[in-house]
Amino acid sequence: MSLLDTDARAVDQPIAAENHSPETTSVSAADLTGRKLPLLAICAVLAAGIFLRLPADLFDTRGPLRSLGALHPNPGFTQVGFDESLYRGYVNSLSRVGLTEYPSIVEHYIEVQKTLTGSILPPMRFLYIFSAYLWHQVFGTEALLALHQSRRFSGSSDFCSALHLPGA
Repeated sequence: MSLLDTDARAVDQPIAAENHSPETTSVSAADLTGRKLPLLAICAVLAAGIFLRLPADLFDTRGPLRSLGALHPNPGFTQVGFDESLYRGYVNSLSRVGLTEYPSIVEHYIEVQKTLTGSILPPMRFLYIFSAYLWHQVFGTEALLALHQSRRFSGSSDFCSALHLPGA
């Protein structure tokens, strides 16, 4: 008997009816719970992460989420840090001279760094500076606020892209 004979016979044979009774096709409650629990846990972690990443000013006495203010932690440091100030300067420089002049911003950093006894952050985190520059251009926000908001957006996007749902 050749392979062709077997295939021909299989085509000629009627297909046996399968048993599709409600008892055999229903999914048990334990199966549903086992499938839904990881999804619910991921949703809870995602919701908590989004809530914690919301800016603190949304929860102040005049903010739209003031009723949830007791649940949201206030930042311990509210001033502009040294590093943030440097990055704000890089974003402002990029806004002033344009993207094609980014090498001149790096050259200016090198000249300034030569005169200092310590070191300062270089403008090498291009994607961080560039995303804040784009945020600033698109939404018209101040450079420091653009740094904060683009970082929040990027962090949330990274978290969402890292999610791996079971069975997907």
